[in-house]
Amino acid sequence: MPVLQSPQVVLVADDGGLSLSKGMFAVDNNWMTVAGHAPWSWWRKWRESGQPEWRGATFSLAAAPMPLSVISRIVPTILAPEGQISFDLEHAPGRGFSGRFWLHQAALRPIAPVDPSARSRAK
Repeated sequence: MPVLQSPQVVLVADDGGLSLSKGMFAVDNNWMTVAGHAPWSWWRKWRESGQPEWRGATFSLAAAPMPLSVISRIVPTILAPEGQISFDLEHAPGRGFSGRFWLHQAALRPIAPVDPSARSRAK
């Protein structure tokens, strides 16, 4: 399981909500940056229903190239835990979630051959 290390954050609370700036943390010695803002309604909704209200929140999460094996438990099993991944994700009101993932020198696991007669036997 990946280990979260050395979190460094600056939190600012004001009338508009809670802001996170200059956030950094490491996952198995691979640094990531995080920033964001959530209005107080976001926190109330989360507390009341267990579901955050994403419409008013903004955030970003980015990682420089790191070994794919660090997050292999959360990527599709077709990807072998080889090579590197980097990403840049964000959420903004009105745009929803967006982002990019880059795979560097990644490999796919072998796919079992498909037996054409198995398809006809399954009917």
